[in-house]
Parts: sequence; C-alpha cells; structure tokens
Amino acid sequence: MMAFRQRAGAGFVDVSWSLCAEVFLYGLAFVIVCLTSNRNRIWVVAAVAVISYTARLYIVLFTGNFLAAYLLPVCRMDGFMFGGIIAHLYTSHTLKDSISKVLSRALPILFCVFVVLAVGAWHFASGASILFSYSFYALFYTAVLVTVIRGDFPVLSKGPLKFIGTVSYFIYLFHFPIVYWMKNISDELRWGVLTNFSVTFAVTIGAATISWFLMEKPLIALGKTLNRRAQSY
Repeated sequence: MMAFRQRAGAGFVDVSWSLCAEVFLYGLAFVIVCLTSNRNRIWVVAAVAVISYTARLYIVLFTGNFLAAYLLPVCRMDGFMFGGIIAHLYTSHTLKDSISKVLSRALPILFCVFVVLAVGAWHFASGASILFSYSFYALFYTAVLVTVIRGDFPVLSKGPLKFIGTVSYFIYLFHFPIVYWMKNISDELRWGVLTNFSVTFAVTIGAATISWFLMEKPLIALGKTLNRRAQSY
C-alpha cells in the first residue's frame, strides 16, 4: 500500500514496512534451504541477489516509482542474500581466510565510501541510492560482519556496542514512537535538546533491554529447543 499510494503513513510507524520485507525474506530463505542442495545453495542465493537488483533497476527505469523500488520485498533481497552467503560459508566452515582478509583490509576504504554515500543520500528513495548505494551498503556490512567473525573488530564484538547490537532490532522498530512520545513530554516540561536526547536515549535502551530479557531471548531459546527436538526425530 505504501508503494502504490506513494505514502509511508504516520511517521512513528514508518519503519514497520521492513517487517513485511523481513517475513518475506525469511520465508524465501526457508524455501531455498529446503529445495537446494548444499553444493548449489550459494549459487542460488547469488542469483536471487542479482534478480533483486534487476527488479529494482527495472522499476526505477520503467516506472519511476522510487518508493516501490525501496519498499517492495522483492527489491530488497540482495542485502539479505549477501548475509545468507556469509552465514552459509561460516556454518559450513568454508569461509576462506583469503576472502575474509581481503574484505577486512578493504574495510577502511569501504567505510570512507560509506560515509560519503550516507552524507550525500539526502533522500532515501533517490535514484542514486536505489541503484547503487543500497547494494554498496550490503557489501560494506558484509565486510564488517566478516571482520567481526575474524575477531579483528573487538569494538563491535565486545563491550557496550556488542550489547547495543544485541538489542538493536527493538531500537530500530520502536525508536520512532519513543522519540515522538518523548518530544511531547519534552514540549510540556520545556526540556532542552540535550535533556530530551538523554532521556529519550535512556528510555529507548531501557525498553530494548527489557524486551530482550523478557521476550526476545526466551523466544530464541525456545526456537533452538524446538529445532533440536525436530532434528532428533
């Protein structure tokens, strides 16, 4: 509906579009795992990534619907599939050290390009962002992931940033509603910008922490238990 009506809806629920994409991608990943052999899986995943970019290119060039190219799950498969390739190589112990070294060494250059693109992307659904930036972001985050796996990026794999990463999905989904809510409170109490930011940040991290320990972590443990039981049958 967002893609066809060219409206993202209320600001505090903007990010909810990604839930649709995520459910689609997890379902697609399940189908790929079930229907492909271990030997051919990477090639299938890579082909899906190419199809995704081709779909995005077609929509931009022939329909001009930039929002559709940004939102539709079919157009967002490439980044997810890059992660799937790394996950497959890692779990099958075939992530070659030479590949991971190249990505790790290229990370500073990729980071510089990332900063330039991020600063220059004034509109998330611009032609340049859709046709180039988002594929590059996927490559950049793939390099970050490989570097963390190698143990060469302790600032992300240990300490406060590791915890922020653990609770980051809640932060992503709910920071908008919390920001809108805290803005109203800030206006009523006449807080300054720094006070508003500090309190909003604390509330967001606190809510994310509660969600992780009371809901997400137990559900992940339940999923692993069910998976072990399924494998034992």
